[in-house]
Amino acid sequence: MKNKVISTFPLKAVGLLSVTVENPDFSQSKPNEPVTIGGKNYIFHNIVMGRGIQKLDTFTVEYTEDNLLEKQVVF
Repeated sequence: MKNKVISTFPLKAVGLLSVTVENPDFSQSKPNEPVTIGGKNYIFHNIVMGRGIQKLDTFTVEYTEDNLLEKQVVF
């Protein structure tokens, strides 16, 4: 499944939630636009960039207590 959530990490100090997906496809993603995760809308903020050769599979949304694991992301 494209964009299946496999982990999340809260970044409460900045009001964001880091979301890591399996088999990512960010081709339709746009910063500050709505993204649907498990049927609920969130605001997509950015793709998390790492150093060196790193797989781009993580992005951030506004912080939530919702359980997003195993849900599909639709950009």
